[in-house]
Amino acid sequence: MVFFYWLTLVCVVTPALLGLLCRSLYKRRVVLSSAIRALSERELVARGIIVSVGAMVILYGHIICGGDAPFLLMILAPFPIYICTARLFYLCFKAQILTYSKPLLVRGFALVMFIVAWLCNVYTDNVFLQYTRILPSDLPAAKAGVQIIVTALVWVTLLSIPAAILYCVVGILQDVLSSDRPPRKALLCLNPPTHYALPRQPRAVMRILFLGLVITGVTPLNQVIYTSRSPAFEPFVRNLIVYASFHLKDSQCTNNQPEGSYFAPLGYERLAIAIPDEEKGYLFKTLKCPNGDAAKSPEKKPQISVPLELDQQAL
Repeated sequence: MVFFYWLTLVCVVTPALLGLLCRSLYKRRVVLSSAIRALSERELVARGIIVSVGAMVILYGHIICGGDAPFLLMILAPFPIYICTARLFYLCFKAQILTYSKPLLVRGFALVMFIVAWLCNVYTDNVFLQYTRILPSDLPAAKAGVQIIVTALVWVTLLSIPAAILYCVVGILQDVLSSDRPPRKALLCLNPPTHYALPRQPRAVMRILFLGLVITGVTPLNQVIYTSRSPAFEPFVRNLIVYASFHLKDSQCTNNQPEGSYFAPLGYERLAIAIPDEEKGYLFKTLKCPNGDAAKSPEKKPQISVPLELDQQAL
């Protein structure tokens, strides 16, 4: 429970407070110097990307040199780069996105949502059967917990290698490298008007945007691979399954199970057992309950005490 409190503090409360502080400073124009005040929003966001990249390089360099860092910090370190890159991309192509590509983006997002929902259902059933050998429909609460993890991994994977980013990167590179040519047409428009031209952005800003897109496209996919192959990932999923659905500590169907085992009834005559394991967290197996009512606790036999005679008590 303490872990969830810290996760809420790091992922929800702290970003919200920082966002309110930055918004208040921006509205009141409380800035450090006139040099920062003179910068445009695109330049400020681009510098934010550079600062975030520097912090991430320092962190990973510390780890490569033999240092240690919390796993949660390693996961959250690239998030400022993702946020700043998305904001800078929106600022550079705001007119095209709002004017020409809004319907296309809505349809594309709906298609991605459908693909994500289908893939998450398929991979959730696969992971659940691989770990437990139990039908996911028998333990819906545990399946929902596994599906949350799989959904996060699938979303990160799909957003790491989108064709739209590759298309934008090609256009950005062409615009950056063609300094002697006139500004190109709108990159995100299928049928742009002939009189519309994409406003030229500063070269440094476009190169920083390209750097942010590269990191945004590569780092999340590496994090997914690292997380899924981590030795602690499978025990975490197995413990989550036990926490979600295995609530019984004993059952009348079985008596000779290792200490610390948990049980979950699968209907009236079947029982799932989670047995503790040092390497994988828990091992699962199913039993058929011949007496029926798998959720019923074993009946304790009453102890009958017989009063002893006085001479027997003396002995």
